[in-house]
Amino acid sequence: YMGEFSIGHAGFMAVGAYVSALLTVRVFPQGDFAAMYFFLATILGALAAALAGFFVGVVSFKTRGDYLAIVTLAFTMIVKSIIENIDAIGGPRGFLGMQPLTNLGTVFAWTVLCVWLIRNLVYSKYGRGILSIREDETAASLCGVDTRRTKLIAFVISAAFAGVAGALFAHLLLVITPKTFDII
Repeated sequence: YMGEFSIGHAGFMAVGAYVSALLTVRVFPQGDFAAMYFFLATILGALAAALAGFFVGVVSFKTRGDYLAIVTLAFTMIVKSIIENIDAIGGPRGFLGMQPLTNLGTVFAWTVLCVWLIRNLVYSKYGRGILSIREDETAASLCGVDTRRTKLIAFVISAAFAGVAGALFAHLLLVITPKTFDII
């Protein structure tokens, strides 16, 4: 919607997937209340991806055009490399042991929630700022839009949605490996 091109959402998806998988397997009890804990683990995976998106956004929005795509691609490769080198989360073998918590109802509920949140963002003050940045960033800045802040908010929100997708994806496959989130 903003017109920025990012290739790093596989990395944000990996962050959300691994955080939610670690929480549901090692932190939260597995049993009758697993679905309730899965909702919390998905939220925490989205927050972790949003935090990663914040750090990438702060660094990368000094660049313009295709350089943002290159920076986010580098982020994805860094995340994949980090995951491959941590034996506590399976390393290159992957992480398993998740319960099959993703089903059609869960995906539908998260889709409705995400579409509702995006719709509200688009029609908010920040959404109008995002639209003006897409049309002409210099003109938006001259009209009083804090372009850096607006771009960062949009990037963090999109990273959070990628984290939700990663959490749902991990609990559908039941095994996640670093190769799962590789672009090439």
